[in-house]
Amino acid sequence: MAKKSKAARQREYHQTNKEKLREQQREYYAANKEKVAEQKREYYAANKDKVVERQREYRQANKEKLREQQREYYAANKEKVAEQKREYRAANKEKLAERQREYRQANKDKVVEQKRERYQANKDKVAERQREYYQTNKEKLAERQREYRQANKDKVVERQREYRQANKDKVVEQKRERYQDNDIRFAVAKEKAEREARIKAMRERNARASTRKNEVML
Repeated sequence: MAKKSKAARQREYHQTNKEKLREQQREYYAANKEKVAEQKREYYAANKDKVVERQREYRQANKEKLREQQREYYAANKEKVAEQKREYRAANKEKLAERQREYRQANKDKVVEQKRERYQANKDKVAERQREYYQTNKEKLAERQREYRQANKDKVVERQREYRQANKDKVVEQKRERYQDNDIRFAVAKEKAEREARIKAMRERNARASTRKNEVML
């Protein structure tokens, strides 16, 4: 029988002793965290492209496995993950904002479609959130709008002109509705004023009649 090579013996040993080797690795890492971390940093610095390529290949070959691991980890560490995300966002605001801008610029159509889909799936929720935000921030929003209009007068006028040109029928309909609403409000206000005037006149007549009655009795 041919003698196995050293590499073959090592592979065989690893296959038959997986759990034992993993446990040894865990124990070594627990006892040498700083040392291991430093070795990883040094190796990564010296072999960055190689490491990145290997990671990319591994992710491509193990997509489902990695997703499942992420789901399991998140389910077991929700609060920890949420806190890590908050800390990262707080420490990297500018970096994240720039990355988002770059992504939106490179994927405009995709971003618009995603927004549309999210809105369609959450219309009532979005509307309720907008109402709540508006109710609690009325003054703040009004002040922000005034400041923006003051700082961008020409831009605002141009945008309004473009909107009217692109939505002529809609603008006409909106004006008609506003006029109708104003007519209704005017009619209601007029009717109210007339009713109050009639009531006032009736009270005055009653007061005069009561005065004459009292004078006759005297």
